[in-house]
Amino acid sequence: MALCCLPGDSYQGSFHNDTPCGEGTSLYTNGNRYSGSFKDGMPEGVGTMTYAPTEDGGCEVFWTGTWTRGKRVLGSERPTTERAPSPDGE
Repeated sequence: MALCCLPGDSYQGSFHNDTPCGEGTSLYTNGNRYSGSFKDGMPEGVGTMTYAPTEDGGCEVFWTGTWTRGKRVLGSERPTTERAPSPDGE
């Protein structure tokens, strides 16, 4: 399922034609947060998704890598006990 903006989601960053485009951060109603590049309102390029803890007590994790049309393409997932790498690799 591709990520895009749904009612209740919020976005802060660059826009093009009233649509998230460029660098920004989106907060989703399910508690997830994506920071990175957007195109046509969806994650596109390099970014980090921080997934909210699960209802069964699972820890928060983050996934950093490349996104295409709102879908994860190439990257890695780690628990948030580790520091998330920045999109530029530092």
